[in-house]
Amino acid sequence: MKRTGKILTIGLMLLSLNGCSWLKAYEPPLVQGVLIEPEKLDELQEGLSKRQVRMLLGPNFAQDPFDPHVWDYVLRTNQPALKKKYVGHLRLWFDDEGYLVRWKRLDQPASEG
Repeated sequence: MKRTGKILTIGLMLLSLNGCSWLKAYEPPLVQGVLIEPEKLDELQEGLSKRQVRMLLGPNFAQDPFDPHVWDYVLRTNQPALKKKYVGHLRLWFDDEGYLVRWKRLDQPASEG
């Protein structure tokens, strides 16, 4: 009888622990990087200086350590609404004089056609 009671107690404990799986730990909102609205990309144009780009988009998140002419604007967040609303990854290329040559949004799949 004692053994049956122990097995029943252990079984109930395991079931009660499994019942807690719906509880989730609090996850604080996380936003790292630069919030760039897609409409801002319409204002980019070849020939802008690095200073003008910085005034338009804000400070660049990262600069390629192997190529100082490449800037990256990256947004990392755990909030799905922000991922949909803002640009996730933008790369810009500058010439030797520091003027914008081209840019590409890297957070979207390449369009076919």
